[in-house]
Amino acid sequence: MTKNIIVTDENGKVIGTTYPKRAAGLVKNGRAEYVSDCEIRLISAHAPTAEIKTEEQQMSKIIEFDARKFAFDKSCRSNSGLRTFMTLSLGTAEVWEIGDHDRHRSQIISRMKLQKFTDYTFRFAMVGGHNDNGDEVSLVNIFPENRWDDRLTFALDKNRYEPVISKRDKTGLLRVFELPFNSGSTEDWCIVITQEKAPAKFTAPLPIEAYAGLENMTYQQWLNENGKKRGFFSRDTSSKDSGFIFRDPFAGGSPFRKLIDMAKQGADVDSIIEKARKGFDIENLIDQVKQGIDPDGELFGGDKSAPDYVDNGSDNAGGFTTGSNGMNVFCTDLNINESEFAEKLLQIGSGCTFRMTDVNIGPCGDRSCMMIGSPTSGSTLCFEDVTMTSYALSMIMAKVGGGCVVTFTDVTITADGVDSMIDADNDASGIKFVLNDVTLPKQALDLIYSKIKTGSTITANDISATFTAPAAEKAERSEKTEKTEKTVQPEKEEPRGGYFFKDMLKSTFENAAESFNTFGEMMRKAENDISSAIGDLVNDKSEASKAEDAPKPAETKDGSTEAANEKETAEADTDGEEE
Repeated sequence: MTKNIIVTDENGKVIGTTYPKRAAGLVKNGRAEYVSDCEIRLISAHAPTAEIKTEEQQMSKIIEFDARKFAFDKSCRSNSGLRTFMTLSLGTAEVWEIGDHDRHRSQIISRMKLQKFTDYTFRFAMVGGHNDNGDEVSLVNIFPENRWDDRLTFALDKNRYEPVISKRDKTGLLRVFELPFNSGSTEDWCIVITQEKAPAKFTAPLPIEAYAGLENMTYQQWLNENGKKRGFFSRDTSSKDSGFIFRDPFAGGSPFRKLIDMAKQGADVDSIIEKARKGFDIENLIDQVKQGIDPDGELFGGDKSAPDYVDNGSDNAGGFTTGSNGMNVFCTDLNINESEFAEKLLQIGSGCTFRMTDVNIGPCGDRSCMMIGSPTSGSTLCFEDVTMTSYALSMIMAKVGGGCVVTFTDVTITADGVDSMIDADNDASGIKFVLNDVTLPKQALDLIYSKIKTGSTITANDISATFTAPAAEKAERSEKTEKTEKTVQPEKEEPRGGYFFKDMLKSTFENAAESFNTFGEMMRKAENDISSAIGDLVNDKSEASKAEDAPKPAETKDGSTEAANEKETAEADTDGEEE
């Protein structure tokens, strides 16, 4: 969509251009009138004054992709993927990776509360989303809530909608898209991202200039390099049966293949299926599996009464931010938790000064909802007379990017969260660490040393590091110590979380395993029922065939049988003898 409608003032002077939908909105609300199909004239009461920027001068409000503002669309029942942190060429970012190589459609959705009659641009970065067959589906639909027919559809696959950035990333083809739309007379809007036949990663975009160091790469170049090769976004499909497509992951056994072959040969398989499906309630089975995986219905996000984005009239709609560049943050005499500390890290962009003095950073009960933003570069971070958890230290390491100076003086780092620290490997270089009078677990010290890349240095004085056993080993030793007692009091687990949701995933996969065991048993029963039904059909045909093949008296041309002729001949011979 381009700004192809000319905007003039009441005297006919051209003052800018706008989008067709924006023009229609201005006319509908009495703020302008059409001069021609491609020109509108502002009405005097609404004409811009010298103090108001014109339409051409104003930038559209930017809605930047935020992985935490999206969730699986529950109306799509074949969703696959996850929200996770990944290291791309320009650092670590939180991404939504959705879709697979099969015919399963995956969708994520975000709901927004926007200003009326306002131009917006939805901006996001995308890695992947294509395959060597060229039959992938990659769409973004933007529409007023409950008005699907009024949607704006942007086709991203095969560059059918042109990206503003197209670069080579170490994980594939990286593209940045900017999708314009106007909110019109509606406040409630939705964005749905759809992916099919190829996985794709969606993440918050960086400023345009941040991609200058990456090599340019078009979709056609990617296809020339990766077409018909086995790789992350492609696989060997030479064995696919082009005459019959069947993509049920559970239909791999011989009864199902036999049923498919019979269907190809024109056999009546409806009766077989009807006989096999008696007592087999597939809808109930799916509900059982879903209930086992997600008992509370909260694992993948659900319907929300509140929108994910709310535009309260500020310059940009609330979305993922990389922080403000060149700002100074000073914190003194504070007692905060990890979540509040993450909010402070989120504020800083690049070239900033971040200083904390006499601060205590304690643990947070839920570490799953903390966001620190993109890594900072060229910043100075100083911590003096600070006590913090190991998990808080890992957030600092994840935030630190190239060219930063990080100083720890008289700092104590506790073992809290040592077994759930964030992976801090974001390929940053030129970092300078200064550690003076620091006490910390050895695992935390190892995390700091993992940041020492090309051109990085570390200066350490008076360091005290001790190895802290993970919670699982502590529990095991405690159990061995108390095994002689009749009753062992269970040790109270301290809250654990982190971006990897260790405990929650363990419980979830146990539930999923139990549910899929039940599912597997029922599918095996279905296979047996189908085999029995096929066997009955084959046996019925065999008996009918035997009955047809049984010997019958041969008929003569005049319709009499050979046996009758023989009887008549015998009777005639007898009569002759009597005479």
